[in-house]
Amino acid sequence: MANLVVKGVGKMELSKTERLMLINQFEILEQTNPQDSYYREGRKILESGYKVLYSEIFDRLYEEMSVEDGKFVIDALLMYRNLLDAYENLEDKGGLDKTDIKFKGFDGNEETKHYAFTNFFINDFNRFSEFSENRYGEFNTHSQMIPKYRRMLEVWEQIAEKYERSLTLEQIKKIINA
Repeated sequence: MANLVVKGVGKMELSKTERLMLINQFEILEQTNPQDSYYREGRKILESGYKVLYSEIFDRLYEEMSVEDGKFVIDALLMYRNLLDAYENLEDKGGLDKTDIKFKGFDGNEETKHYAFTNFFINDFNRFSEFSENRYGEFNTHSQMIPKYRRMLEVWEQIAEKYERSLTLEQIKKIINA
């Protein structure tokens, strides 16, 4: 909170009960983390009722991600899992390389929520371990991927059951070239 930028002035409303609960939590955290001034400053802001500074307390919270966006990421991961499984089961790879069917991620600047959710879902929530950072690296593509994934998902949903692993080489190519 050292570099104060007042944003969202007057938009935050907290009841005295909510303030008291947060003050108590900040006090406990302040005692367990005395080196972190965030808790001391947050407690003082709440105790004093400095509404203009409430945004400083909550600036660590991200905006919520919609259920639809979360499902989209999971569907993209399911599709890439299906592509990877199908590729590995092909006897004739037909000139395809494993990098052609690699899940790349999302743009960290323009598709931030998708990017952050992907990293959390794979690396922290331990799902889709075949795409974990240890195996494929970071999921920041530095270019927008949502339009491409939407096209790919549309083709994938037309030609394959979501959990089917028997895609042909031609189907794999059709999906990745969508």
